[in-house]
Amino acid sequence: EFLIRDNLKVFQTCKLIQPDLVIEIDYDTDFIQLNDEWKEIHKNVFVKDGNIVQRYHWKNDEYIYRLEPSGRDTPCRIGVPKDFTKDFCESGDILNYLALDRLMVKYFNCIYFHSSLVLHKNETILFSAPSHGGKSTQASLWEMWEDAMILNGDKSLLKIESSKLISYGSPIAGTSKIYKNVGAPVKAIIFIKKGTENHIVKLPLKEAYIKLYSEMVKSFWDEEYNKKVLSIVE
Repeated sequence: EFLIRDNLKVFQTCKLIQPDLVIEIDYDTDFIQLNDEWKEIHKNVFVKDGNIVQRYHWKNDEYIYRLEPSGRDTPCRIGVPKDFTKDFCESGDILNYLALDRLMVKYFNCIYFHSSLVLHKNETILFSAPSHGGKSTQASLWEMWEDAMILNGDKSLLKIESSKLISYGSPIAGTSKIYKNVGAPVKAIIFIKKGTENHIVKLPLKEAYIKLYSEMVKSFWDEEYNKKVLSIVE
């Protein structure tokens, strides 16, 4: 039996729906044959004929593989070593291998943004800052004093729909463990900088663009992915 962790249970549905994407999990890695024809473009990332393989060390000298096949309807295929099938199913760590950021950008033009997300009067406010920059503290203050609801504590999703920017909670929330299956139009994106005085200014477009991109989930090796993120940010 495959363990579903709490952060994913929130996003489950009992409705009989036609899925947009189907991800295959093979409890076998024989379909991955890394040889000299595969080019390693980044540590543990290999490409050949448009196919992309990422591998993740499991234990001993074994790996879990994530294949993005070229020219197939399946967006990705996960290969788990036979000997580790039981451990893998019981761990519930499927998110570590899905690379949701890639799937969301490629198929839904939806990007992960490093922020604490709150719902306030049917609109969302995103507080962003580098790690330990105060975004979670600010979100908690809004929850305490402004009757806001925290939807996500670390990685929210942004998508442009019908000329409106919508933000969503996601199953990736860092140490906050706050993840709610809610989305609403964005009222403001606020970048926090610690200081001795409390004030707020509207950023010039260039500075806003740079700050937005700096807190997006980017790729170390996929130029096309990063270009798409830049386009969405713009």
